[in-house]
This record gives sequence, C-alpha cells and structure tokens, in this order.
Amino acid sequence: MERITLKEFKTKRKANARKRHSITMYVKVADNVYYDGYSFRVRVTRDNERTSKNFPCIGDAVRFRDNLRKTR
Repeated sequence: MERITLKEFKTKRKANARKRHSITMYVKVADNVYYDGYSFRVRVTRDNERTSKNFPCIGDAVRFRDNLRKTR
C-alpha cells in the first residue's frame, strides 16, 4: 500500500470529487485503521470473520480495534 500525506490525500480527494464515479480512497493511519477523509474505519479479521466499522474519531476506532484484538 502506497503511503501518502494527509495533504496529498485531500488533494486527490478533491480531484476525485470532480469525476462522475469517484472511488473511496482509504489511507492507513494505524494497523487495521483507515481514514477516508470523513471517518475512520476499523477492519479486523478474526476466526475467518471480518469486522468492519466506521468511527468519527481515531480514538474510538483504536479502542474498538484493541478490544477486538483482546477477545481473540
């Protein structure tokens, strides 16, 4: 996965907004935590079951991810 800065991400996001069919871009901010410009998504696979949930702030996302990891 290519690492980009938040500024580059926002620039690409604006360029994509002009297109008719834009694709949601996610930037990895931590293990299993991604940012799409609006919210933070946690994606964790455990016991062959994928859990994916969005959060408004990174703190909530990291706590949720850590909680999922503890319950393994």
